Amino acid sequence: MSTPAIHRPSDTITTERLLLRPLSPTDSNAVFAIRSDPRVFYWTVPNTREKSDEWLKARLESEKSMVYTVSLQSSTENPSPQIIGLTGAHSLPEVGYIFRPSSWGHGYATEALKAWIHMYWQRYPDGHPVLHEDERAYLKAVTGPDGEGSRGVLRKCGFRWFGEDEVCDERKAAREKGLRVVLEEFRLIKPHVEE
Repeated sequence: MSTPAIHRPSDTITTERLLLRPLSPTDSNAVFAIRSDPRVFYWTVPNTREKSDEWLKARLESEKSMVYTVSLQSSTENPSPQIIGLTGAHSLPEVGYIFRPSSWGHGYATEALKAWIHMYWQRYPDGHPVLHEDERAYLKAVTGPDGEGSRGVLRKCGFRWFGEDEVCDERKAAREKGLRVVLEEFRLIKPHVEE
């Protein structure tokens, strides 16, 4: 798998409790463990290793992807921390996050996304160059049904409700019945920098 220039090994981000680093091909096991848990992923669970690895490969090869793994910082009690989640842009300007259920309720998603957003606007104050001009002024996130926890994370990170769209539910059984769901889009406008 090739790794685009935006995924440099030196791109680690640290917070008070977390370590974020760019996604890599060696993260296959962790990605599959997170994405295959039906409590984590609303739309389509990659129930095979092959589908999960395809997702990983696509993220690593896309110039619009800036996905980071999230781990607790190492300590004497936790010398080899495991990956507890993923955050960042799977396809700019859209960002997201998914975390292991055991890490829910501790504020990790908010802490990680805030750190990633800060890094993004520091590195690309005018928006990422691969984006169309009209997309460079914001980041966006989309939430599905039962996503109140996710909407809370977005609000804490400064995102505001932008709109909603009713779409076909892509999960197999729902799609066969023609069920539709409402997705909500949130946007975070590029911070104004004083000159």
